[in-house]
Amino acid sequence: MKNFLAIIAILVFSSPMVRTQDNAQTFGAIRLEDPAFQGASISLVPPSGVTSYSLVLPASLPNGTWALQFTANSGSATGLFVGSPTGNTGEVAFFSAPNTMTGTPSLIWNADSVWLTSSSTARVGLRTSTPQTALDVNGDIAIRELNYTTSLSGTVNNIDFSGDGNRRSFVRVATTSSNVSLTGLSGGVNGKVITVYNASSNTIILKHLNASSATANRIVTPSGQDFLIPPRNSANFIYSSTDQAWITYQSSGSGTGSGGLATETNITSATTLPTSQNSYIRVTGGNDDADVYLEDGLYVGQIVIIENAMPGGGDEFDIRSGELAQGFGDLEVERGHAVMLVWNGTRWVPIHTDDD
Repeated sequence: MKNFLAIIAILVFSSPMVRTQDNAQTFGAIRLEDPAFQGASISLVPPSGVTSYSLVLPASLPNGTWALQFTANSGSATGLFVGSPTGNTGEVAFFSAPNTMTGTPSLIWNADSVWLTSSSTARVGLRTSTPQTALDVNGDIAIRELNYTTSLSGTVNNIDFSGDGNRRSFVRVATTSSNVSLTGLSGGVNGKVITVYNASSNTIILKHLNASSATANRIVTPSGQDFLIPPRNSANFIYSSTDQAWITYQSSGSGTGSGGLATETNITSATTLPTSQNSYIRVTGGNDDADVYLEDGLYVGQIVIIENAMPGGGDEFDIRSGELAQGFGDLEVERGHAVMLVWNGTRWVPIHTDDD
């Protein structure tokens, strides 16, 4: 009897019907095969309501092994595969051979930027597979324009046109309320180039190594004197980390000459001629014996020529003595004659006249 009860107990407790949980079994490999068509592809179709299956890999894998690989006995297999790529944090990986990925220390990518290392052989080519220089562009380059619409006036120091360290290569200054003195630009980096175009109606004066701006933001002009950018002209700047300054070069401005021709056709009493922005002024019409005043010069040594080209037989005008250096009275300019003046920093000095 005891033996019979023992047999019953063994059958009950070992029966699948009474086991509440089976232990999961592990295998070295699982092979899925269609018994009717061996070698054919097999699809796993998720049940209704399930859009996909998830494949959970171990948290860590031995080095030098495959995490997931698709292989075909013949032909080529397509799909996702992850090999054992080599490289360091931040390196950009590339296929160094079929199915083999390798990182390169020459190209680094992080959350902030992409950059080439200081390798002497590192090169970047755009539209060329054989770059000859560190940056080799086979095509054109577009430089974005910054249309600076804030009105400038007076003396402007340490200017940052873009608001982020002058990160624009072409700056169009749209508005100035008067002639403007510019003493320095911020954001200087070795070799950085900026072109400033004066689209306003007034002159922009570049001040040479002016102490009103920080040392690293100052401007070096070609002559070592104030440099002018008249309306519709431009100036180029390149930054030198050695000199700690912006160097002006290849400017379409007039340098230390104000340049330009102004024509005045209506000279009346108390008329002021635009001598600050023009080196040659032709008076072609107006009242006989009119009183003429002059704008102040922009820098010491500025020269201006004023010609009387009025059509009347004996029309003349007088440059008032208050505009001229001490010791000069009113300067009469008759029809068909001209006068040359130089700015001494305070007043205009007649240096030549064709007047009788």
